[in-house]
Amino acid sequence: MDTRPNILLIHTDQQRGDCLGVDGHPVLETPVMDSMATRGMRFRRGYSECPTCIPARHTLLTGMDPQATGVVGFEMKARIARPEATLPQLLKNSGYQTAHVGRGWHQYPGHAYYGFEIREGNPFNEHYSRYHELSFPGHMDRKMLCYPHLATHGLLYNDTDARPWPYDEEFHETNFSSNKALEFLNKRDGERPFFLSVGYTAPHPPLVPPQAFYDRYIHEDLDKPHIGDWATPNDQRVYGFSKGWSGDPSTGKPNFTPKLLQRTKAGYYGLISHVDSQLRLLMHTITMRYPNTYVFFISDHGEMLGDHYLWRKSLPYEASARVPFLLSGPDIPEQGVCSRPVGLQDILPTCCDIAGLDVPDHVTGQSLMPLACGDESAPWREFLHGEHSRMEDQHEGMQYLCDGHMKYIWFGDGEEQLFDLDADPQECRNLALQPERKEELLLWRNRLVDILQDRPEGFVLDGSLQPCEWGTYNERALVDES
Repeated sequence: MDTRPNILLIHTDQQRGDCLGVDGHPVLETPVMDSMATRGMRFRRGYSECPTCIPARHTLLTGMDPQATGVVGFEMKARIARPEATLPQLLKNSGYQTAHVGRGWHQYPGHAYYGFEIREGNPFNEHYSRYHELSFPGHMDRKMLCYPHLATHGLLYNDTDARPWPYDEEFHETNFSSNKALEFLNKRDGERPFFLSVGYTAPHPPLVPPQAFYDRYIHEDLDKPHIGDWATPNDQRVYGFSKGWSGDPSTGKPNFTPKLLQRTKAGYYGLISHVDSQLRLLMHTITMRYPNTYVFFISDHGEMLGDHYLWRKSLPYEASARVPFLLSGPDIPEQGVCSRPVGLQDILPTCCDIAGLDVPDHVTGQSLMPLACGDESAPWREFLHGEHSRMEDQHEGMQYLCDGHMKYIWFGDGEEQLFDLDADPQECRNLALQPERKEELLLWRNRLVDILQDRPEGFVLDGSLQPCEWGTYNERALVDES
């Protein structure tokens, strides 16, 4: 019998890093997530290196940063780089039983398993992969047609409005993920350790939490958006809104009236609290039956949620790029907090460390285990690099660097920003234009030049950053529909 530790990877979609009670959120109730944080290490500077769904998941599955995966933006038909060495494939090859349930990995093509022996993709939410036909048992309302995201709650993906889930809670996507996770734990192969990936669509729109969770927040005095002294209401970095719905008809951008923002936040926070509630039984089961288990809790990226007049993701700001990043398990001290810059690329090498496997040479991430166990002297990266290519036609791409205390941002149009995250965690004061910060700004700019020096997009010319229009650059990641 293989007695190596089990690994549980829980991942939400579009959850901000500050959307945890333990992170100091003034309104949101997340007692189970908070308990998970205090039972191990909370990485308070955990980031998504490319903060939209598809590239973030490529980085997580491969342990490689976006430059190495070849997916530096939202590419719906990108194959996984190094499919023979994905996180589940490495663990499966070594004897782990590998399973994924719930919100999918945006895998392309949709039938690819990438190392998971068992894949119970959520039939309600496979809009980026392929739809799974389903004959749902019980008293499910036939008008849902097995796909409630196409049904009559009236809200769309990436919508800004919110309303309560109009069907029985048992049919909610969050419940589906939790129930499938418990089903796996009850049927798993007891002779092998398991790697279980549990994906939740929440709090990604549509913002439709069950009524009880919507009611927790809709009448509360909710926190107001953070607005930087550099921000403008007409910022072109908001993207992805079809003209004529949920916003200004001329631009399609959200028009955050106080009433709309109240509903938006009530829906967003309600979805997170619903996930938290659903995690209660799952974590109880792990604690009581599988104590030899390491548990990750992360998200793929955040959500601007009106901060700085912005919405959605793909941006370098804390609301978009910083995510919850928790790790607990055997030998990890409780109530740890780490401010080193960590990213999704670090999860694969950490799992290899836990399972006693060699980390493939092409992996760019590092094992979190020394940091998680409190080794302050452990060697670590000086700063984390993140990026996102130009999206559609409304904003330029971006690059960012963060050392856990300072953040430097460079946009493709040449704009620079510098933030002191210790003094200004909401990034409301841009220091890049302050004369006394000139030398510090130059230091960060040169760091980015060193990273981008040999990139084929032409970001650097004669040792200087060059404004340009840019997209994904690695054609090996793309495939045709055949």
